[in-house]
Amino acid sequence: MKKLMLSGLMLVSIVAFSQSPTTYRSGQAVVTVWENQKTGVNGDYTEKVYEVDKIYKKGGEWKETNKFTYEELLKLRAAIDKAILEEEVKVD
Repeated sequence: MKKLMLSGLMLVSIVAFSQSPTTYRSGQAVVTVWENQKTGVNGDYTEKVYEVDKIYKKGGEWKETNKFTYEELLKLRAAIDKAILEEEVKVD
């Protein structure tokens, strides 16, 4: 595995991406959680990355966007809250 150097600082290297992300939905709002296995200065660890989207169907074709109305933001917030609670994110 390669370690990246930038201005004398060692950056972490991604070892593997999660092949099957976890998805949380509320209405059209979707939160996808990816787990990345990484190696840092203190060894291997897992990082969770959260992706937010709105999915909708237009003319029989599924589309994605990152634009939300106020009401959709409330549903997005519910999906994010569920993802955070179920993924047991620890906040420093």
